[in-house]
Amino acid sequence: MSTYAWGLFAAVVAIVIPLTLLVMREVIRRRRSTMLTDLLETLFKDNPDIPTIEFARNKYGVRSSELRNAPGSELSNHDSQLAAASLTRTRTLLLSAVPYLLFSIAGFLLLIVPICALISDGTCGGRLIVPTLFWTDEQVTGADLTAKLLNSASIVGAAFLGGYLFTLRLLLRAVMNFELNPITWLRSAVHLIGGAIIALLLYRTLSGTPYLSNLIQLAPGAPAETSLRLWLAIAFVAGYVPDFGMVTLIRYLQINYLKPIDSEVLKSAATVPIEVIDGIDYDTRYRLEETNIVDIQNLATANPILLFVETPYGLYQSFDWVLQAQLCLVVGPRIFFELKKHNIRTILDLERAVLGDGAPDAYVHMIGSVVFSDAAPAQRGLITKKAATAETAPELDIPSIRHAVMVMADDLHVHRLRQLWNEIRKKLGEEWIYSKSSATSPP
Repeated sequence: MSTYAWGLFAAVVAIVIPLTLLVMREVIRRRRSTMLTDLLETLFKDNPDIPTIEFARNKYGVRSSELRNAPGSELSNHDSQLAAASLTRTRTLLLSAVPYLLFSIAGFLLLIVPICALISDGTCGGRLIVPTLFWTDEQVTGADLTAKLLNSASIVGAAFLGGYLFTLRLLLRAVMNFELNPITWLRSAVHLIGGAIIALLLYRTLSGTPYLSNLIQLAPGAPAETSLRLWLAIAFVAGYVPDFGMVTLIRYLQINYLKPIDSEVLKSAATVPIEVIDGIDYDTRYRLEETNIVDIQNLATANPILLFVETPYGLYQSFDWVLQAQLCLVVGPRIFFELKKHNIRTILDLERAVLGDGAPDAYVHMIGSVVFSDAAPAQRGLITKKAATAETAPELDIPSIRHAVMVMADDLHVHRLRQLWNEIRKKLGEEWIYSKSSATSPP
């Protein structure tokens, strides 16, 4: 193949995947818009302007049924214009993707075009890479120059491959979450070029230095082939995570401008995995990670309507997961598991059990003893009415227990779920299944 044929092949490889992502985005938008429309016309037909529903509608440009059913009205036309304006046009995304496409073409030229077409004037024809300060020292000539160019091109190619894999994951997640916008493309383009430049600077600066040999534990006198293999791995990581390369250079130059990280504080700020929630296993967690839900806090504050629309899981299942996560977030994993032993699985269960009309004091006291079981003895003693004896457990103050649960449930994401919960319950039937005079009636 000629140089131009190889270049055309590299261009096709670089362009196909981004164009496929743009097509996927439109397909996903239409499918999710249909699901939201069905949801609005069933469970939330009487109250489509709930803020949580409105956020989901605006994200996908879905309008209310009243306006859609009046196509000739001025209000309907205005509403349709608002729906269109809330979405980024595909041609705008395509235009913003041009830098990313150009950098991708250049990267694939390094990866798949024969090296003779890049650095020599031989049978392949042309010289796409010429000796410059960016690639190698200008005073090097002959065979040494070819070797230097070959190594430099290999380093940049490995860095590009690492950056391309990272940006593909970023772009795919943005498409699946319907978050693809011009900034995402530009950020991906900067990631590609930044990783390649940093990797090459690392190679040109640290290659052959004792600092790098000690850092990667390279044996003295190791052959050049072994050194290049290690550099390819370093370049790949630097392309995948450019900050890694920057930190390495900064440490080598002994420049201190970043604040040190307190590792002891990080130990106390460990995240809680979402596998603690009933119904979530490894495969489910992997799927939820695509929607940027990686820990309990993310799940507790998630919009269950969008979770239903953007994942293959059911509406009531999404509600249950978010409500469980909210309980786990406010009480901690250990107490969360203890409360489940008493059939308290969600934040609304806890609210109903303690704050519900007619909730027995004995039952509230039992739940409170679980909630405050991790409290320090000194702090727990402040809300203890009667100290423990050999025969009885300590008696906690009932108003203090109720106030603590009110504080736990007084978060915006909890209020949002309660509002949606009440709307769905009305559709399923307003009458409570137990006697309204019973102590088990809802608050």
